[in-house]
Amino acid sequence: MERKEIEFSKIEPHERSDRHYRVVFESRDGGFTLPMIVGVTEARAILQVVRGERPARVQTHDLFAGFVRRSGYELAEAVIYQFDRGVYRTMLVFRRDGEPIRLDCRTSDALALVLRVGGRFFVEADVVSRVVGLTGDDAGFDGMYRISRLERLLDELVAVEKYEEAATVRDQIRSLRGE
Repeated sequence: MERKEIEFSKIEPHERSDRHYRVVFESRDGGFTLPMIVGVTEARAILQVVRGERPARVQTHDLFAGFVRRSGYELAEAVIYQFDRGVYRTMLVFRRDGEPIRLDCRTSDALALVLRVGGRFFVEADVVSRVVGLTGDDAGFDGMYRISRLERLLDELVAVEKYEEAATVRDQIRSLRGE
């Protein structure tokens, strides 16, 4: 499957919520940006590295980064492989002696770890086409999260057998996706 290399660009407070931060990745070739919303705790783990802060006590990401460095493993790559209902899924790939070990994790955890130990970040092309098509440009996340909410509503309507309403919601999702 085709994938694109991305890099962390910025993290900033979300403009509509004091409990969330906006993380932005940029493609290495400058072709697109990939947005992500994280909570305060996840943002703190990322911001500590960005700001060069050393917490008084070892944090979970620092503990795991220490294990990676001391165990002889290399964080070869992090790959965002799925976007479903407003949530990215990411796979970490570690190597030691050429043998890969793959671990599924939250994208925010992958970023916090990559910032601590190094490694390359990638995103699958189908995730790019789905997310970038929804957000249009770097301006907002409304389309992406509107679809996520509509997908949940669609599941609920089908579960209670409200098929006519479900069809209307399905059509709204298709329209937002440009299908």
